[in-house]
Amino acid sequence: MAVLIAHLWWLCVSMDPVIVQRFGAFTIIIGILMAARPYLRNGPEKVTQAAIPRPPGLFPVKSEDIALYRERVAKEAPEVQKDVLAERRNGVLMVGMGTLINGYGDVVAKWLLGQV
Repeated sequence: MAVLIAHLWWLCVSMDPVIVQRFGAFTIIIGILMAARPYLRNGPEKVTQAAIPRPPGLFPVKSEDIALYRERVAKEAPEVQKDVLAERRNGVLMVGMGTLINGYGDVVAKWLLGQV
């Protein structure tokens, strides 16, 4: 939000529509970082290993191990949910919005500033 306010202030002071394109480029960078949240939080190796399908276990599992596994999964569930939302929805929306602002923002800004 502070970046948006700073860019709006910069636009009002300079009256240069290219500032809107710069905000679009910054939005794209934020979207890429949001989409990369799982990799930044866990590291690429852990994310890659988690995506590889595993065959079912060959040995019987003790009930204590199952309870510990369920407890760990329940503890990590909120962070995993945030990762999925960041990677599949928020990051993609930010990149798309930033691309549109970067591509067409100067035209809209010229129209709003009366420079057309």
